[in-house]
Amino acid sequence: LYTCFHDTDWMSLDQATGIVLEAYTAVMQLMFRPVFVGEWSLCMDTWSGDAGRREWQEMTDAQRQDKRKEFGSAQAHLFKHGDNAGSYYWTAKTHSNYTNPTWETVPAIEVGYLDGFTED
Repeated sequence: LYTCFHDTDWMSLDQATGIVLEAYTAVMQLMFRPVFVGEWSLCMDTWSGDAGRREWQEMTDAQRQDKRKEFGSAQAHLFKHGDNAGSYYWTAKTHSNYTNPTWETVPAIEVGYLDGFTED
C-alpha cells in the first residue's frame, strides 16, 4: 500500500486525510491477509494538489499542528493495529541537523504527531 497525492488538484485536504484513510481501512480488511504499508508521512502542505494547498495556506499554525496530529495518529493507529504486516514512516532521522517531523519519525513522535505509534 502506497500513497502519493502530488498533483491531485481535485482533492481537498479533508478528503486526503479523511475518506482516503477510510478507504485504506476497507482495502486492508478486504485483503484477507497481512498488508505492509510503506513510506507514509505527514507532509500535507505539498501533496494534496491545488485545492489542498489553498486550504493549508489558509490555516493558522495551530490548525496545521492539529491536522497533522489528527492525521498522523489516525495513520499510526490504522497501520499498527489489525492484521497488518507492518509499516514504516518515511525515515527515522535524516543525516542533517535539520529536523522535520513531517518526514522524520523521531521528531514526529517528540512533537506528538504519532500518538500511539510506539505503544503496544
